[in-house]
Amino acid sequence: MKPKLNPDVLAPAPSAHGAGVAAGQVLAALPHGAWVAVIRLRSLGDIILTTPALAALRRWRPDLRLVYLAEPRWTAALAGNPDIAQIIAVPSGGAGRLAALRALRRLRPRLAVNLHGGSTAAWLTWGSGAQWRAGFVGHRHGWAVNLRMPPQPPPPGRRRWHTAEHVAGLFRFLGLPPGDLGPACVVPAAAARPAVAARLAAAGVAGPYAFINAFPREAAMRWRSADYAALLPWLRTRWGLEAVLAHPAAPDGETAAPLLAAGARLLAPTTVAELIAIIAGAEIVIGSDGGPLHIAAALGKPIVALFGPTDREAWAPWQARHRLLMAPATEVPYLEVQQSVNDLLAVQTIAPDSS
Repeated sequence: MKPKLNPDVLAPAPSAHGAGVAAGQVLAALPHGAWVAVIRLRSLGDIILTTPALAALRRWRPDLRLVYLAEPRWTAALAGNPDIAQIIAVPSGGAGRLAALRALRRLRPRLAVNLHGGSTAAWLTWGSGAQWRAGFVGHRHGWAVNLRMPPQPPPPGRRRWHTAEHVAGLFRFLGLPPGDLGPACVVPAAAARPAVAARLAAAGVAGPYAFINAFPREAAMRWRSADYAALLPWLRTRWGLEAVLAHPAAPDGETAAPLLAAGARLLAPTTVAELIAIIAGAEIVIGSDGGPLHIAAALGKPIVALFGPTDREAWAPWQARHRLLMAPATEVPYLEVQQSVNDLLAVQTIAPDSS
């Protein structure tokens, strides 16, 4: 059901149908300096993988001003992005969401792009006041948009698009010219660096380190703790790398105790800004699919990605030097991980200990 907005507070969003502009001409039809609202409320990797499309749009139309709506927890992943003119945090609760919607409407966006399938994103899209409101066919709450991109077949020989390409596809549907996408963008916050440096020093990390993403959201995505416990001393003796963790336990309760016993250093809890700063300082990132790997890819870090049930075509590290080891994650062979680390660090400035 379409939400009801108080007419004393918000005017209803206008329709696009009287404009006489085809979907593929919408972006070209936007006036100089128009605001474009991009709505992707949550999930760290999903948010980061929207940024290549935003960069492509701004390369073509640098006059457009992009406002990004996301939940407060994730806005640090967008802060400092040169393609985003403004970020509006969308808190939970009706009052916070209404304040976010008011802030959006004050900008008078001409286009709202809904990259999120949930009800809050749909409500924000519909209430944005934008003349054009775009989303994907198949998303829930189709009433919120007046331009819907149907599914597009992937390139020959592939089963599906990468998530970054899928997002860009919606902008191409609206008229973004064809062209190669660049890497994702994450900008470490200068304010987070001193605090992270102090925490690393307090944890006993005085030199180079590897970041370990040991605890993904599902047990089926997780590499064996015993294998991590064997890998960490090898990283130290072979490459002179300490191992840094940002989570003390998995969602199902498995703790980092075996990794800590093997010498890992725990920096927890961490904010998203601190997580970005930690990964920015790492020499290599090793672990399961998840937001930290997409941060690493955006920062140009070498990555050993351990994939289990995750679809590699949709979620592989985007435009980053990586080795993706695909198996039930618990069964990825230890020696393959070790060899992947060797392959990636062999071209780094770190010199292995040959003793």
